[in-house]
Amino acid sequence: MIVKIIKRVSIFLGTLILLVIIYISVGFCNENTVIDYNVQLEEGSNKLQVTMTVQPNKLLFLDLFIFDYRNQNGDFRVENLKVFKDGEALAHWKTIPLYSSLERIWVGFDGKPITVKYTVDSYVERGSRGKAVSFLNENYGYLRGMCILYSPITYNELVAHITKKNIPESNNGKGSVKFILPDNWYVNDPWAGKEDKALIPDIRDTYWGLGRGIELIRNNNISIAIIESMNSEKADSITKSVDAIYNEIQKMTGILPKQDAPYWSVSIVPPVPVHGGSSGNYSLVTQNDISTICHEMFHWWNGFTLKSENEATWFKEGFTRYYEGKVLFETGIWTEEEYAKFLQIIEEELIGGGESEPINLIDASVKLEKYKSSSMEDYYKVYNGGALLALYIDTQLEKEQKSLDEIWRPLHKLNKAITTKDIISVLEGIADEDLINEVREILYGKKAIKSVASIEININ
Repeated sequence: MIVKIIKRVSIFLGTLILLVIIYISVGFCNENTVIDYNVQLEEGSNKLQVTMTVQPNKLLFLDLFIFDYRNQNGDFRVENLKVFKDGEALAHWKTIPLYSSLERIWVGFDGKPITVKYTVDSYVERGSRGKAVSFLNENYGYLRGMCILYSPITYNELVAHITKKNIPESNNGKGSVKFILPDNWYVNDPWAGKEDKALIPDIRDTYWGLGRGIELIRNNNISIAIIESMNSEKADSITKSVDAIYNEIQKMTGILPKQDAPYWSVSIVPPVPVHGGSSGNYSLVTQNDISTICHEMFHWWNGFTLKSENEATWFKEGFTRYYEGKVLFETGIWTEEEYAKFLQIIEEELIGGGESEPINLIDASVKLEKYKSSSMEDYYKVYNGGALLALYIDTQLEKEQKSLDEIWRPLHKLNKAITTKDIISVLEGIADEDLINEVREILYGKKAIKSVASIEININ
């Protein structure tokens, strides 16, 4: 009898110990992970040498998840990623993979730090309308996109990524970032003056600004780099506006913006004006222009949370162009006169004071995406043509006490890259047949887009 009891107790304790080991090893206890991040510009080259020291604490294993969907586009290159412990190599990637890779590193019980090293090799490439999408020299740096990627992730985060679900927020410990750069480089750190270590989710997706005249603000765990120095009064005003814009977009769309992967990004931005702005996952860099800021913020919903096929760029960019004005007016940031002027400018850029002519928005979208250096005329067709179409649809729906805002949740529920057919299908659920037919004719260039003057706009 006693032997049986001892045996059962032993099995119970053994099972309990095994569960505790599994619990620790799969990454649930990585809240106390500490990461120190060192970024150094290599002398005589355009390369950044990155060293990360990871103190895993309670983890028996460390999951290194590398995700780089932009690498295939040539925007930047991350090379020679190696993982060391006590000088011994534990893992090595000659080049970072196109999409993702996972490596589980044994940490053991000694709690010794893990060192992760890699190189960011920057070079110039011309993107849309001749912009430099990646550039780095002794004067300034500009790396668009996610250029330095690394995260210790939890088991839940990994499963969420594999199953393409929203990745849950988690506290992956604390960390610090240190830049070792030439004397003429200046780092604008959004966390300066705070604790030595910041929460990893807070550091994640921050635009670290290198160069003079850059303001960085945080809002709703979102990082915004603004290319222009501002006094405290102006900065406070922008921060309040960003908060109002975020809340208004969330209310209009009824959906939350999401992150696609649990990574950090360190983006190096120029101390010179950029053309407009650039929106990334939970971060953006933009000129100090509230309209541009609003446009790039809306892309967190229409562009990242809700993705579109190339032939529907008229929707991604054109509807975002319309909503930047609608949001600013609805929040009270813009007056009625400012909103009316915004609509007038959109139309003038599109038709140049002449008569409105039919535009095939699908063909224009494909052309703009295929030839990134296409003319401003193609740009205006997609951005401004799509915006005027959105304005017309919205005003027609308002006559039936409806709104264009009603399309966002149904489109989001499709859980796929949106096509023109999907957009029309969703519109069919809220608009009458006459409007749907008219939208089709406008989209395929069989009918001219309505002018602002001919649309009964309710802006009271």
